[in-house]
Formats: sequence, C-alpha cells, structure tokens
Amino acid sequence: MAYLYGSGTKETPYQIWSLEDLIMMEDYAGCYFVLKSDIDLASWQDRNPITNYTEGEDSLFKGNLDGGNFRILGLQGLSLFGGFIRIRNKRPGVI
Repeated sequence: MAYLYGSGTKETPYQIWSLEDLIMMEDYAGCYFVLKSDIDLASWQDRNPITNYTEGEDSLFKGNLDGGNFRILGLQGLSLFGGFIRIRNKRPGVI
C-alpha cells in the first residue's frame, strides 16, 4: 500500500510529490499537506473532486494544503476539491 511521507502535522505535513499523492489526500481528513513539486492533472482520468469529510449531505475537503511555491496545473474547468470547510490563501492572487 502506498503512503504519504510526513506525519500530517503542522510541523511535519504530509508531502505531496505526485498526482497519486494528491489523490491520496482523500484518506487523511484534517491533516496538513505541502506540495513538493508541480503537479499536472492532465493524466487524471477519474477527475472526481477530492473529498475526505462529510458534513450533512456535503462532501468536502478538510485539511491544510501549503502550495510550497509549487503549482497544480491543468485545472481548466475542473474542481480539485468537492468543497471546503475553510480556505485561507496566504498568497493573494495565487491559488
């Protein structure tokens, strides 16, 4: 079974190196994540939004994702996450 490097805490977030790692975020609600490389969604066949938490009838993403100055490419017309509990962008103008 594949796993993510890190412990999911603020001090040692799970490291996201690939599209496969990004999709695995579904298994880790409420954790911290950091991108460690640019990720291109062009090869993502499933294209279902990433969700890891349910609130009422809504499927949402619950966690903290630090872009680490890397990019997620290929989002044209796609929603990466099913919804958010809360979002905070530390770099205005960049999502």
